Amino acid sequence: KATLTPDAAETLNALLPLLAKAGKHPASIEGHTDAKGSDTYNQALSEKRAQTVKDWLVAKGALPAATPIQGWGKRRPVAPNAKADGSDDPAGRQKNRRVEVVLDLCKGAG
Repeated sequence: KATLTPDAAETLNALLPLLAKAGKHPASIEGHTDAKGSDTYNQALSEKRAQTVKDWLVAKGALPAATPIQGWGKRRPVAPNAKADGSDDPAGRQKNRRVEVVLDLCKGAG
């Protein structure tokens, strides 16, 4: 899904002061999926997830509307999607369904 859960909104609310502290440093938003589904489906879903988070942060005044998004689909997992025996790993897949806000702290300060 590309909708914000209550937990996601809570996490984003906690992120607001950190983004304010980062000031003029540029940010980007990256969406990710688990390995279920086709590459095309996962690419589109990861982009929708990133856009949903961006829209929320822009609406809160935390990021400029020009903040770029990137969808990675299932290409950058942080956990296995399957167990060593090849069976499904729901906990691993859950970790891969995420959005990351990336701050470039080497640019934009001034």
